[in-house]
Amino acid sequence: MIHILKDDYLENTNRNMLRNTIFVLISLLLSASGVVAQVNTMKPTVKVDLQTAIETALANSTDMKRALLSVRDADQLEDLAWAEVLPTISADMTYTRNMEIPVNFVPGEFFGGAPGSLVPIAFGTDNSWDGGFSVQQTLFRGQAFIGISSSSVFRMAQLENYRAASQLVVTQTRQVYHTVLIAKEQLRLQEATISRLRENLADNKSRADAGIIDDYEVLRVEVQLRNEDPRIQQSRNAVNAAYRNLKIIMGMPVDVDFEIEGDLSAFNILSTEVSPTN
Repeated sequence: MIHILKDDYLENTNRNMLRNTIFVLISLLLSASGVVAQVNTMKPTVKVDLQTAIETALANSTDMKRALLSVRDADQLEDLAWAEVLPTISADMTYTRNMEIPVNFVPGEFFGGAPGSLVPIAFGTDNSWDGGFSVQQTLFRGQAFIGISSSSVFRMAQLENYRAASQLVVTQTRQVYHTVLIAKEQLRLQEATISRLRENLADNKSRADAGIIDDYEVLRVEVQLRNEDPRIQQSRNAVNAAYRNLKIIMGMPVDVDFEIEGDLSAFNILSTEVSPTN
């Protein structure tokens, strides 16, 4: 049961994450190198949802890789502990090729010969095979059983550490992902504010030319518009910084461009499932 958990939970999980993110990684690299831009005159935009961001972060996280190696190390230690109580089977085999069979001389009278004569007799065979095997089984060794129990507990602890590392990566990715959404929303609101001020400035200039309002109203709107310039630059910097943090979490190069998907109004903080919007 322990080995089934290892294969299903670790190997298949990482294999599925790598397979699900390979298309996005290739698209992002093509976008960064400009290969797609040669085909399309418009700048390509790769869409990345929350699910893809989480899978990419899990596949590229160094903490996940260290946790996985720790689990594999615990598996080896558990196998070594079991080796102390499993039966030991040893086998050996020898082969002898006699180039010349030794010859011995015996008195001839033993075989009905003349007294005092010698008769040559060869003892042995041209080929000689010899083999065998032995089995040793430990009936009881207290230290071995304690080692098995300790290694099993240690392996379960490493599995929990692997699960905790994956949950931490998921949480960090979701936090940074929604930080990007918030920064983009703030930039959109800032751009809407500037657009509204520009419309008010145009209206006030028209009214001032018509003599409906004085020039002070025009100057007031111009000052407000100038004050918004550093704020919108701050909003753009906040979006770039949020994207840079997301790329770091995902393990992507910072010069790779992509666009995230999601709607803050559809975000459900109490949801127990990962969806493209939460």
